[in-house]
Amino acid sequence: CPPGNGQTVTSFRLRYVQLGGDMDAAAITDIPATTDQFQEYTVADLLPGTPYYAEISASNPAGDSPWTASSSETGEDKGQPTRTAPMTPVAPLAVACSGRTAYSLMLQWSEPHHRGAPVTGYELRWERSPYEKNATPELVASSPVIAVDCGTLQNRKVVQQMLDSLEPGDRVAAQVRASNSVGWSEWSDLPEEAIIQSTFTVD
Repeated sequence: CPPGNGQTVTSFRLRYVQLGGDMDAAAITDIPATTDQFQEYTVADLLPGTPYYAEISASNPAGDSPWTASSSETGEDKGQPTRTAPMTPVAPLAVACSGRTAYSLMLQWSEPHHRGAPVTGYELRWERSPYEKNATPELVASSPVIAVDCGTLQNRKVVQQMLDSLEPGDRVAAQVRASNSVGWSEWSDLPEEAIIQSTFTVD
């Protein structure tokens, strides 16, 4: 704890904002003081991969100290806000169909939130079955997996991938997951409406 100017420090006040936020409007957290020379406090529920500034004030029976200068990184990054660690991306939304022929499907999905590290690629897994009324393909571990490299995409906000070599009337179930420098997201959901059928041309 810092010197209390003749009286014991009893607590601290902490406030923090994201980069660009208004520190004077930030909520204040009261933290009881300990007898440790260095005191730590973990701030929970922050956004991953996001820069924050923090300030702290000490309190004793005489009142509150001025706020410290905003916390920042040290070393080469001194003066910059402290950034939380990134996480794997959010799972993409369900795969949809943006075009079809009797022998191919154009699959499409939206880029998910990266959670602090840019999305670098996708994996698409799919399963098919010949056309049968009310039949639902089931994805299994051996489903074909297609790697989709973000570097080859013109617009990563909406991603498209062609599935070809299908047969007329094939029903396809597909899921996608995204990766960044941290790792892979969960696979996208597979609701019933995600079952996609190629053009049925057989009489």
